[in-house]
Order: sequence, then C-alpha cells, then structure tokens
Amino acid sequence: MDLSVGDRVRHPAMPDWGIGEVVEPRDSGKVAIFFEHVGEKVLKGVPLEKATGAELTRPIVVRRAGKSGRRLRARSMQEYVAVFLDEFPQGFREPLYINRERAYKVEASDLLRTELSQHIVQGLIDAREYERVCGLAGKVVNATNVIYPNEKMSLRDGLRSPENAERFATGLYRLLYSTETFESRFAAFVNILSDMGAARWTVATYFPYLAMPTEHMFLKPVPTRRIAEACGVELNYRPEPNWLIYQCLLRLAERLKETLADLEPRDMIDLQGFVSLVARNAA
Repeated sequence: MDLSVGDRVRHPAMPDWGIGEVVEPRDSGKVAIFFEHVGEKVLKGVPLEKATGAELTRPIVVRRAGKSGRRLRARSMQEYVAVFLDEFPQGFREPLYINRERAYKVEASDLLRTELSQHIVQGLIDAREYERVCGLAGKVVNATNVIYPNEKMSLRDGLRSPENAERFATGLYRLLYSTETFESRFAAFVNILSDMGAARWTVATYFPYLAMPTEHMFLKPVPTRRIAEACGVELNYRPEPNWLIYQCLLRLAERLKETLADLEPRDMIDLQGFVSLVARNAA
C-alpha cells in the first residue's frame, strides 16, 4: 500500500490502537504512524487498512508524557504553549531550544544566502551550469532534517534529467529573486516540481522559508494542520501545493505570531520550531 503523510489507517491486527495518521515515510519501506491510543509506531510490511468516512477527519491526539512526567493533553493554543514551555521554560530564548531547534536552521538560511545568492545563481544560469545550481540547492536541503528523506529522494531523482535541472535552476532563481508577484513565482515553481514528480509541501516552501524567514513559512503537513485547528484558522489543506493554501499558511503564521507575542518569536524559524515541537510532544 502506498502511503503519504496525512493518510489515515487502521492496523487490522491491533484494533485497540485506534486510527493512525501517517507522519513520516522512512527509508527501507518503514513508515512512522501516530495511533490515537498508543502514540507513534514505526512499521514495516504491515498490511494496513485505509480509514474511511468520519475517520478521515476525526481529530487524533497522541498521548505522551512531558518532561515533568505529567500526562499532557493539548488541543487549545494555551495548552500547546504550556507544552512548549514545559520543554523550554525560557521559550525561544532557552539555550536548549536554540542549540537543538533553531541554530542549524539559521545556519541553513545563511548557507542559502551565501551559496545561492542572486549573483551566484544568475552567473551559473548565464553560464548554463544548471546542474551546479541544483547541486547547491541539494546542499541547502541536506543542511536540515525538516524535509522527509523520501521527499529529498524525489527531488534528487527529478533533477537527474538535464531538462529538469535547467527548469529547476531558472525556476528557483525566479522564486527567490524575481520582482513578479510572489503568487506567480510560487505557482510557477510548484508547476516545475509537479512535472518532476517532486511537488511536496516541504520542498515547495523550504527555499523561500530559509531565504526570507521573516516573510515566508514552512509547511510540514501534520503538525501545521494541528496548529491551524488550535488557532481556528482554516488551512484548506490538500496534499498538492497551491497558492490558496499557501496564503492560508501565511495567515496562520500571522495568527500564531500574535498568539505567541509574549514569547517574542524572532521570525518564521521560531514559529515553525514551535509548530513542529508541540505537535510532536503534545498529548
């Protein structure tokens, strides 16, 4: 069975586990799934059943213990903030948060602006060295772990074609540096990824997020959808990237920034860090 992030499934031999939601396809055929009654399980070769009907939209809340040992049950934003502060009492200024969750993303952002600067990318495109642009983009992608391994592989496989490499290089330049509206740039980049078989939300949003972290947000489907629900923002999520949903994502980021104002998030890197952490640790 082919599974994608966000798919709902049942384990036929373990009905007590309840409904599961695919979180992360992994290498070697393994897949990480959050089951509503037992938490995360990493499975391989299990004949899972696709969920149907109301099971597709029923909220799934994973139960885990916080640092303090108490059972955390987070559904509202107030509860998500409590989960975050339970892990990082000083919030976004907590040294552990900076070292574990923020620093490497800032380094990746610096890497992108250095290795894929407008001057460098324009020069490589003028010299028709499209593969070098793709290689630098791959270096930036591999600087973090926020894109799933199978999605990195899809991008890498798509870029093996010289035609795709040229389209990706010119499309990436347009996405990051063109003076056109961001809507047209984003839509064009998504079309290129789609033709390559690499149209995933993580890939589509990764480069603007790192290049312009005060303006653009990264979308990892499962945690972002959970936070959107808690914030009362309609994400209109679909697996295929499109401008409508990206606009909703930016509205969610603004709402989240307002909600977390007392914690003083510096940029979208902090907002994405909050989204990822609380969705992973909340119960």
